[in-house]
Amino acid sequence: SSGAASSSSLDRAAAPSPAPAPATDTDTRADRRRAVLSPPSSRPRASPLRRDEARLIGVTLYSEPAAEPGGRGGGRKEEEEEGGNDGEFSAEELFNAALLRMEDDADLEVAAARFEEAFRSAAASAASASASAADSSSSSSSRSDHLDIMSLSNVGYCLYLREKYSAAAECFEGSVDSCRRDLDALRSSSPPGSPADDRARRLMIRMVECMTNLSRAYDGMGRYREASVLVGEAASLLDAIADTFDGVRTPRELDAEDDLEDSLRYVDATVKLHRGEHDRAMRAYKRYLCLYTQRQKRWRPSSSSPSPHSTPSSLSSCGDRTPPSPSDASISRAVRTAAAMHGVAHSLHARSRPDESRRVALVAYTIRQRALHPSFGPDHRDLADSAYLLGHLHRDEEEYVDALALYRRCVRARCRALGPDHRDTIKAICYVAIVNRERGETDEALYVTRAVLGRGRDVVPRRFRREMEALRDDLEREIEASRAAKAEGGGVAWSGGGGGHAPSG
Repeated sequence: SSGAASSSSLDRAAAPSPAPAPATDTDTRADRRRAVLSPPSSRPRASPLRRDEARLIGVTLYSEPAAEPGGRGGGRKEEEEEGGNDGEFSAEELFNAALLRMEDDADLEVAAARFEEAFRSAAASAASASASAADSSSSSSSRSDHLDIMSLSNVGYCLYLREKYSAAAECFEGSVDSCRRDLDALRSSSPPGSPADDRARRLMIRMVECMTNLSRAYDGMGRYREASVLVGEAASLLDAIADTFDGVRTPRELDAEDDLEDSLRYVDATVKLHRGEHDRAMRAYKRYLCLYTQRQKRWRPSSSSPSPHSTPSSLSSCGDRTPPSPSDASISRAVRTAAAMHGVAHSLHARSRPDESRRVALVAYTIRQRALHPSFGPDHRDLADSAYLLGHLHRDEEEYVDALALYRRCVRARCRALGPDHRDTIKAICYVAIVNRERGETDEALYVTRAVLGRGRDVVPRRFRREMEALRDDLEREIEASRAAKAEGGGVAWSGGGGGHAPSG
């Protein structure tokens, strides 16, 4: 609105106009509130609030709006009079404004900034409340929502979505440390058997969520050993919660904790896969599939019963805190099932069991195609990953036509979803060049190889650059030898085969 007003004033610059009234503090504050708290103008088809991807299994987004401070008897006015938060926004308002920004991928950076402001405001308010509280009960009740932990964790979620895993890990580490400090404070201020037990349970669940987030960030950074240890600690803590607080949980909370346990199993299997422990990863994926399928069969959905994916306000294990519609729940189940089957196929491929791997990978791709294509189109990241794996399997069987079609499909999807300079896109393009060489299409292979190398050293990973440079040199020599043989009239042009330079990724 401010941009439109400035442009219209420029158009009327030549015409005489009355002098504008001086802006008051109230007007300035209202304009800034509208600029910060207003929702984005457009809502995309696939919002981060309802994003179904295998890489987000186990990553929690706290997406339930925080209760506005105005609903607690004028707390907003008192805060402004005391000068808290510059007299402008409460932590709850900043948190809710950040959730609105999360609906647009282009606003993820703005959302992260809003969540960070909400974290600072909530932490300052909590410190002030604990310092001025007359007794421990009022101090702990003011921290019952733990908005600072949720805000900092959501900052890490935004960074994780943008694949800034190191920065996301720092945020998740801070949220885990905050949970530990709050637990220590709660234990010191509440005797055993007091009403604080329920608060301790909810805080411990939140800590498990933050630890799972951190393990996924470590996995993205390549710190697989630390991620594996953290998953084990989170699973032990979840078992301790089940043993200690069994009498105070509702059936819905039990379902949500089971969902969180499923996510931990999946994350554990994925970390094992990335560590190269393919046999253990395959067993972990199969166990996850078995237990997850059994739980889905035990739960019979009806119009009046809540879904196990409809997480309560204190729990989330799939990155969503609002009860999804039946179609969203079915997509979520399909994403989880296909992700585990994709992991099994990957492990089988690494163990040189191509026939089994191909069957499982094809089933996973079919599930993803049916569940994701109608809602997200052909460019979903999971669909691209399945096409990439199937391309490897066809290439291993020397079925180069099918392999090339799958690699190209993967390139198109990743270019649209991730961008042409993303590392995963570059990997798929490299295999397009390799398969073209193996088919004998040296000119096309050389064109693609030069296109990859022309993207710059900052874009192409070092290992792929070295292997693409070697492939380019080989292709140039082969083309020159073929041309020389044709010019002499007695040679035969090179006809492909011979195996190419294949990056191990």
